[in-house]
Amino acid sequence: MSRRSGMLHGLGGLLIGAVLVWLLFRGTDWRAVGEAFAAMNPWWTLAALMLVAVSFAVRVLRWRCIVGAYEHIPFARLFHATQIGFLANFVLPARLGEVIRALALNRTAGVPVSRGISYVAADRVADVTGLAVVFAVFAWVYPAEQLAAVPLPEEWRAVYGPLLTPERLRAAFRSILAALAVAPAVMLMAYLFAPLLIRSVNKLFGGRWPGFSRMLERLIRRVAEGLSVVRRPRYLAGALAANLALWGVFLMTHVALFKAFGLDLPWYTAFVTLSLLALFISVPGPPGFVGPFHAGIVCGLILAYPGIPLDTARALAIAGHLVNLIMVVCFGLWSLWSEGVALSELRREALSRQQETVGESAAAMKPAPPETAP
Repeated sequence: MSRRSGMLHGLGGLLIGAVLVWLLFRGTDWRAVGEAFAAMNPWWTLAALMLVAVSFAVRVLRWRCIVGAYEHIPFARLFHATQIGFLANFVLPARLGEVIRALALNRTAGVPVSRGISYVAADRVADVTGLAVVFAVFAWVYPAEQLAAVPLPEEWRAVYGPLLTPERLRAAFRSILAALAVAPAVMLMAYLFAPLLIRSVNKLFGGRWPGFSRMLERLIRRVAEGLSVVRRPRYLAGALAANLALWGVFLMTHVALFKAFGLDLPWYTAFVTLSLLALFISVPGPPGFVGPFHAGIVCGLILAYPGIPLDTARALAIAGHLVNLIMVVCFGLWSLWSEGVALSELRREALSRQQETVGESAAAMKPAPPETAP
């Protein structure tokens, strides 16, 4: 990623965040928001903070099952690399956290960066499968007829009202669920048929675009390496179990926040808010997910319980963001200090690697020079 494209990416993310914050918080009664905060139950708030910390540990257990299929790396090394990556995702633009996680693992455990990126890719595939399960529950139990009670601003209703019908909502659910199910399936197919895919790529592109062919081959091999855990049933079972436990902790964190605000909501509300939160923060946005995070929580609460006071929903979104931000920053800074690495150095290296990838991609698309007769 060049410096110019990085700036454009960062500005685009800030613009998205600013628009979402304006749409969500215009007309807010900040006195009502303050009163909602003042009435928060401290014990449920503490429970939410502790559950976020538990989620960090369970996430590393899942990653350890994937990595452990190939090599032994101490839990602490994986934990610190993960937390440094989380911190980078929260404070840096351009979603550098996943690359920085692999770089941190290289610095602290000596794992080659390319292999570390394969481990990260496999972990992300596992994350998508967890989201698919949560979203499937949401799509299955949500009463779509309730959509008519969702409080839309009158100036929006004429535009979006005809689109937000139960039939269209169910169709959207099916499309999103299909996409979530297809992504891991495509990755698995890439692993199972890696040799065939590599031969096909070389046959299609090797003659005219040899650089592009090599780049695709490296990508396929990297995905296959990361997903080869499927050949280790014990490690695969551990990763799947940890994955279900992780998303269960996420759900409990949302429930703890609901309890902190004294809200009596339908049982499926956490599935709705967690699904929308995951979808909103997957869109490129500003550092800290300011805007997308709040939009996911507020929209999820309104969708699950249209009668919720809007200012209470806003207060809960702010609290949820702060709970995650505080824990990510604290654990991330501790991990940087423990491993003796600087985030600025990892950022420079990540940007350098992205720049090299962009350069390789541009060179790869240049046709090979025509062969000359001897």
